[in-house]
Amino acid sequence: MLDRCKHNLRYVRRGIEVCERWHKFENFLADVGVRPGLEWSIDRTDNEKGYFPGNCRWATKEEQANNRSSSVTVSIGGVEKTATVWARENGVPPDVALKRIRGGWNRIDAVTKPYELGESQKLSKPDTDVVLGRPFVDLTGQKFGRWTVIEPDGYRRSSIAWKCRCECGKTKTVGASELCRGNSKSCGCLRREVIRERSIKHTTAAVGDKFNHWTVKQLVDGESALCTCQCGAEKIVELSNLRLNKSKCCRKCSTKLRYQQMRPKTADSDTALPVVIRQPTQLRVTITPEAPTV
Repeated sequence: MLDRCKHNLRYVRRGIEVCERWHKFENFLADVGVRPGLEWSIDRTDNEKGYFPGNCRWATKEEQANNRSSSVTVSIGGVEKTATVWARENGVPPDVALKRIRGGWNRIDAVTKPYELGESQKLSKPDTDVVLGRPFVDLTGQKFGRWTVIEPDGYRRSSIAWKCRCECGKTKTVGASELCRGNSKSCGCLRREVIRERSIKHTTAAVGDKFNHWTVKQLVDGESALCTCQCGAEKIVELSNLRLNKSKCCRKCSTKLRYQQMRPKTADSDTALPVVIRQPTQLRVTITPEAPTV
């Protein structure tokens, strides 16, 4: 709680703080009491105010979800509850009630009208995006990458979903946030074309091209070639391995290069010094006889 109010930018900008009395855990425990269980956590009754006695309680995850500042509330008969609570009490699926409200329904009708199987949940054009609280932007006819927006088609991930047609002819429902942020540019055909172009780029070579120690002698097929190493060895190597430097030379030259890299070098040149194996020195022990005692 203290760390959140100090380092969370949302809390800092809104001026939410912990009262000075609760900077000591003993005072906090005396005012709020012991947590009833692991599924309970601290919750503020009024989300626009800070942490102080009278505004905090122990609440479950469901109670906290219904007490968020972004929750949609509905007032019926002077009683104000969240749309999710009203929907459950009236036998309406909560997600259906929220889709109705986001689609422009009257809030009371959205949480009280019985749900019918096969009921269309497609979103009609509202004047205002009720949940997000910003004007409705009609994207019909606009282009985003290879997408062309056709019409609104429901609600998806906190944004209006739009039915779009790709240049290849496929149609798909895409969220408005994905279109505006550039996260979705096509149905997948653009990605496949980019991968195909990259694969062609890495699998093209001509006779006489040099790749490290290899020289292309003959093209075997579209994916490999017969190459000649500097030492004269020949081998069939895949073109992608040549382009990506995964194959630089034959095995014999590779072993020789690896051995040269392991040998020590002089300080003023890059030539490798010969490896000298020193024999262990033999210790000679001389035993002198002791003089006899008289």
